[in-house]
Amino acid sequence: MESAMVRLPATPRPCPGPRFLAGVLAPVAVVLATATPAYAGLEVCNQTNVSRWVAVGYSKDDMWTSEGWWQVDPGNCALVQDGDLTQQYYYYRAEDPEENFEGDGYMFCGVDDAFTIVGDQDCDERGYKTLDFREVDTGQNTTTFTLVLSPTTVPGAAPIGTPAPTSDDRSGGDTGLRICNETNVSRWLAVGYTKDDQWTSEGWWNVDPGQCANVISWALDNRYYYYRAEDPDENFEGDGYMFCAVDDAFTIVGDTDCESRGYNEVGFREVDTGGDAPSFTLVLDPSNVPGAQPNGTIAPEGGRSLMPGAPTPQNQMAPGLAPPAVDERSAEGLMPEHPDGTATVGVPAAASTAAPAGLGARAPQ
Repeated sequence: MESAMVRLPATPRPCPGPRFLAGVLAPVAVVLATATPAYAGLEVCNQTNVSRWVAVGYSKDDMWTSEGWWQVDPGNCALVQDGDLTQQYYYYRAEDPEENFEGDGYMFCGVDDAFTIVGDQDCDERGYKTLDFREVDTGQNTTTFTLVLSPTTVPGAAPIGTPAPTSDDRSGGDTGLRICNETNVSRWLAVGYTKDDQWTSEGWWNVDPGQCANVISWALDNRYYYYRAEDPDENFEGDGYMFCAVDDAFTIVGDTDCESRGYNEVGFREVDTGGDAPSFTLVLDPSNVPGAQPNGTIAPEGGRSLMPGAPTPQNQMAPGLAPPAVDERSAEGLMPEHPDGTATVGVPAAASTAAPAGLGARAPQ
């Protein structure tokens, strides 16, 4: 792996200049469109055809620092540096949903979750990844700048309005649970299931409209699974099946005492896979995501940002308290009858405005 090259320090150092690669000044990024942002600082706007995960690198207190991630949908913007800019050169990474991005040799440290990392050396030894960034020249004495992500600044990207690449076979393959997004906004997916007699929840997968994610890779061994599919404003209407979750990537064992264990308690919905096949594909649309709009409808402006925020460890795992027995979710009087072979999302048997008493013997939420 190419080692990170540190910009040669100046003494005194009134303003950081561009970073150097092997002692040679690298060319600045070309054709960077500017606009009049609403806020002072560095704004990144996405004019490619897929959502982008954005990280930024900069010099602060004579230390190279990297931060991420902001998730920016096509046509949206994120303020990645708030306040007047104090440097001419900044560095950015803008990954597509497959985590692809072609940098130009400016290496910083990063992780998959929200992060702020001081220092660009020894990334692997410190438990981080070494990631390749590109450079942006904001101009001398500039306090506000907008970087527009486009095929010019993101090699290999397609312009906004170009149909996003389609996912592979929607049959979901031979095994597992696959979720495809046919709503008009990106969705953050989490899944709940039983494994080894423990209720377990996992998240998050970010799935753009028209795309799919394999959220369970093994052969399905339960009939009922549970899902949460948040919009960019973190909205989702569950139907009473509560699991533990956090904002960052997580795997949490146990679905009780979420708050006392430092988690959020959030509502999921149920999907009936039929119980016979080792694989199943759930297609998200207005029928199983209340309030959603179908794919192709113009999405509202705005988007969720994962930054700023304190970094937390990836794949959080906590010992679960004694969960209810697995079969209690379909205990008599709590769950409806489900005809075999259906591919519909389960709904509570009782037609009332109260949430169903899901999750074993717990009271309705």
